[in-house]
Amino acid sequence: MRTEVVAMDQHSITLDDGTEIPADIVLCGTGWKPTYPFFSSGQAHALGLAHPSENDTAEERQSWTDLLKAADERVVTEFPLLEYPPPHRKSDSGTSTSQLYNCIAPLNDSSIAFLGHAHLANSFRTAEAQAIWTTAYFDGSLSLPPEEQAKKGVAYMNAFSRRRYPTRGARGDYLFFETVWYTDRLMEEVGLKSHRRRGWWWNEWLEPCLASDYKDMVAEYRQKYSILK
Repeated sequence: MRTEVVAMDQHSITLDDGTEIPADIVLCGTGWKPTYPFFSSGQAHALGLAHPSENDTAEERQSWTDLLKAADERVVTEFPLLEYPPPHRKSDSGTSTSQLYNCIAPLNDSSIAFLGHAHLANSFRTAEAQAIWTTAYFDGSLSLPPEEQAKKGVAYMNAFSRRRYPTRGARGDYLFFETVWYTDRLMEEVGLKSHRRRGWWWNEWLEPCLASDYKDMVAEYRQKYSILK
């Protein structure tokens, strides 16, 4: 008979039949849609997930408005073509943008991460890169930047998503055609390079990027951080 998780602490989970199971990490397979109905709107707000804007304090709303405005100006400066989008269906759902660092990590809770939250084209490459980044994050091999810098990074990704994808990018986590940039960013933060193209410089620009590029990444990670098999 299936049982449900009714409680958890730092080292175990408790099922509804009273069974307590030791656990260092809990993996939740929540399906294809990046929604989290098991979190209240208050919990979603605290974790940096998209949530009703009314849950933000006036100070929080103003802070993120200022951050997004500055980030949007930077995006338009770096990508002038995005300043004038084509006709599109505007999305105004009354929710905040997603406020996860790298579309994975809450800014104020290092005990949880959201893999698969961002919308990207190559799910296999993305899943591998996010798993490696999150392993390094939970291992303590990398940490988030200082809070203000991390917020600026989140705001930039939000602003780019909104400009690049005017209809679907409203939540700030839609990066469908930026898979290579996004996964390279994650691996750069972890300090891994075995997925990059070798040989002539143009190989990096012209050869296709595949999930199989990551075949040596686990071994490289173990070697870099001196993890025994």
